[in-house]
Amino acid sequence: MAPKLKYFPQIDVLRALAIIGVILSHWFHQVDWIFSLKLGRLGVDLFFVISGFLITRILFFQKEKGHVKAALRTFYARRVLRIFPVYYLVVFLSAIFHDGLVREALPWNLTYTSNFFMLKIEAWVGVITHFWSLSVEEQFYLLWPFLILLFRQKRLPQVIMVAIMLGVLSRLFFWLMDWNYLYVMIFPSSCLDVLGAGALLAWLYETLPFEKYQKLLSNPWALVGGILLLALMYIPGNSLEPVGFRLAESFLFFFIVGRATLGARANKPLVFLGKISYSTYLFHNFIPGILLGMTWPENIFLKGLIEFLLLILISWVSYRWVEKPINSLKKHFPY
Repeated sequence: MAPKLKYFPQIDVLRALAIIGVILSHWFHQVDWIFSLKLGRLGVDLFFVISGFLITRILFFQKEKGHVKAALRTFYARRVLRIFPVYYLVVFLSAIFHDGLVREALPWNLTYTSNFFMLKIEAWVGVITHFWSLSVEEQFYLLWPFLILLFRQKRLPQVIMVAIMLGVLSRLFFWLMDWNYLYVMIFPSSCLDVLGAGALLAWLYETLPFEKYQKLLSNPWALVGGILLLALMYIPGNSLEPVGFRLAESFLFFFIVGRATLGARANKPLVFLGKISYSTYLFHNFIPGILLGMTWPENIFLKGLIEFLLLILISWVSYRWVEKPINSLKKHFPY
């Protein structure tokens, strides 16, 4: 069995690539070729697979200790310390400096139900659109620990597979019922297959002998198959795209994240960007707005580079002076 709760710098590299995809999608959506690549969707769903893997792995580790109440208390205390402080800082700042729908959404943002607000109005909400994925993850955290900790070990593969199937069936239902496309995208159950793919990877990591796990994840044909499957979803007019795109991502990212757990040299700048990716994700949509009125170069990519450097600076300050000091309190809630 592989070592417990090992840190994977390669996963921080994947986080960095995910946040770069999201930024490109949001900042350069007017550029046709960037818009057509759907980099934002790819980035967010890669984050979901990573979260599913890391969270489920933590829960498996806690489950082996056999103390469910203590495990739940520790899990939620550490999640609160990791997620809440900088998130609520950004939520309050967004409400102070924006009005209209952003301010109307404040109660929903405070309760991690931003996705339901967007479903209610059937529209994205400008600079806080990206909050929907944070809401989905928090909703996942409310249910998933109980399932992992309370079900018997031998039932967990079935629990995970049901979650994956529910993700696909949810999107299929919303698509067939011709509901607003946002239900396919941001309803909690519609995201369960990507989160479940990460959870399945965690189960394999913890239960398979490491040699078998390594052999499974090192299969080059599985990776090629995943790439081809996802490429099919980009065919114009593909009627399977609403249901199949995220399923194809789940398959591909399962192997990509899995390969990251096998160990390889990690690019240090990307590891750094991965470490601050939570703050970067929270702040990125606000950066173009705070620099309005400045004289910019005509080239939108040069403008984007300047904004990106500012975003990295703000994110590092947030990580260094908000996230890191608060995260140090996790020592009071050890695994």
